[in-house]
Amino acid sequence: MKLSDPIKAIIHEFVRLYPIPVGLAGAEHEANVRQWSTELCQQIVFFRPNEGWGKKRADPGRPISKDAVARQVGDALLSWDILTGTGTGKPVLVLDPDSEDITGQIFVRVNPVDRMDGWVPSSVPSQPSPLPSTPQYWGDEVSRNAFGALIVALLHDYNRAGNPIDTGIGVWLGRTMFDVMMLKEPVASALNRHRAEWCAILGVPVDSFTL
Repeated sequence: MKLSDPIKAIIHEFVRLYPIPVGLAGAEHEANVRQWSTELCQQIVFFRPNEGWGKKRADPGRPISKDAVARQVGDALLSWDILTGTGTGKPVLVLDPDSEDITGQIFVRVNPVDRMDGWVPSSVPSQPSPLPSTPQYWGDEVSRNAFGALIVALLHDYNRAGNPIDTGIGVWLGRTMFDVMMLKEPVASALNRHRAEWCAILGVPVDSFTL
């Protein structure tokens, strides 16, 4: 089961306001991530009370999960891994996680807490708003698809590296779009080549991330 669009909207806005902790791999970093994910769960419960959201632990002797959100649905306990790579010190948000039935593990309730300064889920549409009715220009469709792929890939890799987005991404946008628009190179080919370049500069391996 996928997370609903309203829950994903809460998670994405929370990540924007409170970036995923990065640091040296180890117990201290994992504790920071556990605290971050607990605060995220508290925010979900604030917006979606009485829906069974919370945390989980594998058994009474284990700490609560550091990278998952849980939901009690009747007699079933479901869990979604929302982070990957926590043990590396550079966790990455899982954009569209699937649920796992973990019935038999322990559900942990959390108190509702609002840390999002008045933001409400309804203020962000679950689907992109349609473009306004404006004259169409040559290359609009290519730009829309290529820029979308570029931005998602850049955000993914900068997040893995623990780097804030800066004006340097303009270099990669410019290089890739020049190859696509002027040299007529396929989007995937240009993106893969330049992604290898920026991953090398960011100091992260090119992973199997797909759009």
